[in-house]
Amino acid sequence: ANAWPCASLLVTTTDQGALATSDAQQVILQANEAGTQSKYLVEYSGDADSFGWLVVVHGMVGEGDVTEADASEFEQYRELSQPRLVTTSYSSGGSGGGGVRCGCAGTDKSIGGEFSSEEELSVTITAEGFAGPFAYQVLSAETGDALDTWLSEEGFELGNAADTIDEYITEGGYSFVAVSLTPDNADTPEGGRQLPALAIQSDSTD
Repeated sequence: ANAWPCASLLVTTTDQGALATSDAQQVILQANEAGTQSKYLVEYSGDADSFGWLVVVHGMVGEGDVTEADASEFEQYRELSQPRLVTTSYSSGGSGGGGVRCGCAGTDKSIGGEFSSEEELSVTITAEGFAGPFAYQVLSAETGDALDTWLSEEGFELGNAADTIDEYITEGGYSFVAVSLTPDNADTPEGGRQLPALAIQSDSTD
């Protein structure tokens, strides 16, 4: 069956009218001796000064299990797994000619800040730290409402995703990785911007 990746980007409650949305995500799942490593490459658009990213991962995520990933690995898999159609066009006269133009806009991000609430809301921080430019906290929640309240205290709105979180919690065996992001430049160019690649190791064998 298809496995649909989902980048749940959460805009701060104080950033009224700002957006951070993702419509292009890729995930690589790799089984290893420790369980499963999930690698994420996400493109997003918007103008939010800061936003959060909530990643739901099957299994337990511990200290040091969230790291920066190599984005070039995604390109290697694309080259191996799907055909490419190359079109060349020509025009006569002048030096301005036709031809194919390809470009890749990188991202230079300085991401800081982190979720820091210490209120007892049936939410436990089981691990935290930094992964390259990311600040993250791994959360264990008793209910979706508790996680929603905890995020709201941190200034982020989970929205109607709380019901989905409840389903994960009821099934059991999931970790919730909260990542905080503050881009240098809030406005993204046309076509969006790519976040640095992120890797999360869990003990899941599924």
